[in-house]
Amino acid sequence: MSAKIENQISLIESKIFFYNVLISFVAGLSQHFLLEKIFSLTNWAFLGNSNISLSIFTSLVCCALFGGKKFKSIFLFMSGLEHYTFIVKRIFLLISILIFLIFAFSLPAGRNFILVSFLWQTIFWLIARKILSKWVRVEVSKLKVFIITSNFFVSEYFEKNFNTVEVGTAKCIEDLSFGSFDLILFHNFTRLDLDHFVLIAKLQRSGITSGYISNEIKLQGWSGIQVLVGPHLMMINSSYSNALFVLTWKRLFDLTCIALAFLFVLPLFFLLSIILYFLNGKPVFYSQERVGQNGKKFNIFKFRTIKLSSGIGHKALDGGSVWAKKPQPEELVLMGRWLRRWSIDELPQLLNVILGEMSLVGPRPRLVTETNEAYEIASPIFTMGLKPGITGLWQISGRNEIDPNFALALDKYYLDHWNPIFDFQIIIKTISAIRNGIGAK
Repeated sequence: MSAKIENQISLIESKIFFYNVLISFVAGLSQHFLLEKIFSLTNWAFLGNSNISLSIFTSLVCCALFGGKKFKSIFLFMSGLEHYTFIVKRIFLLISILIFLIFAFSLPAGRNFILVSFLWQTIFWLIARKILSKWVRVEVSKLKVFIITSNFFVSEYFEKNFNTVEVGTAKCIEDLSFGSFDLILFHNFTRLDLDHFVLIAKLQRSGITSGYISNEIKLQGWSGIQVLVGPHLMMINSSYSNALFVLTWKRLFDLTCIALAFLFVLPLFFLLSIILYFLNGKPVFYSQERVGQNGKKFNIFKFRTIKLSSGIGHKALDGGSVWAKKPQPEELVLMGRWLRRWSIDELPQLLNVILGEMSLVGPRPRLVTETNEAYEIASPIFTMGLKPGITGLWQISGRNEIDPNFALALDKYYLDHWNPIFDFQIIIKTISAIRNGIGAK
């Protein structure tokens, strides 16, 4: 997201947290005064002054249940669906906790207390969230939005959510100056090719957030966060502001995995090095210059699998818009075919990970000859400062069986959908991809 939107939404989220904490204490204390009032009017048992401690505890539980909730997108407050569902679930959880405490510790409260508490908390939080949602809508509506669409009725709907809305078509996208807008939305847009991803990257570099609107029930394969806004699905490209967290987490993840596998990998590494030295002589390793984090060049390490007498340079084995032909069996060293089939020739890249030049999971490490202006604009290696990975979406999606240009789109998808579990899933799927040998046979 752009810095303007990111700062504005972060401020809104901070205020929501503060308001939720404040409302939580009001919810518990107001419940106590309500129970006292009912007690004085009806003389119901177990609804008197003795429940002040239980009401205070109710406030603390509300604070824990409602105060710490952070939604996937601030735009969910504009839909009114997810956060109302969230309220109902939290109310049931709150009442369940109160019932457990009452019966577990024999507290002076009975069924009437539970009934009144449930009704009051439900009414209270629905009203509070309605007011909070309206405030969020007012704050978000200050953004200036441009919608790429051929259906101008869409603007009528979004004018209810944003104060400044302008509409254009896809034909004007290259000519229009977007500097005066905060958010560019594409309605029912399907041209998700490499040129489009480059355009989105240019918008983000200009400080403009991009997103998508669709009348379909579900959007698949598009980068960003999918949220419901009335009858339309709207997706906002995920934020890159958490770069420090992503890079720190990935580094800790890399070092932890290597440390856990050290006792197994180190003997295997030395054993293979000795075997390959006696079988094929020197050099055991070879290196290639690749493009790394923020465009910094580095040498990637692999076990040598091609005979020196073959005249084939390793740099010709990948890169470009079309994959180069694989070497013939007679051009490979002893065990070379086996090393390539099971991707064991990639094992020395763990040294690149230890040196901080690569990550276990990340974008495909490209040759210098593969980079161009479009790659520099759209690549996560440049935009996010990610390190290239030993494995990644390209490696588990078919490797040399897919179009080389599609690798950049996969890198972009990885960046927009990254989370710690995603890295773990890719590593697991890498094992399956190696076993199947797709793109390596």
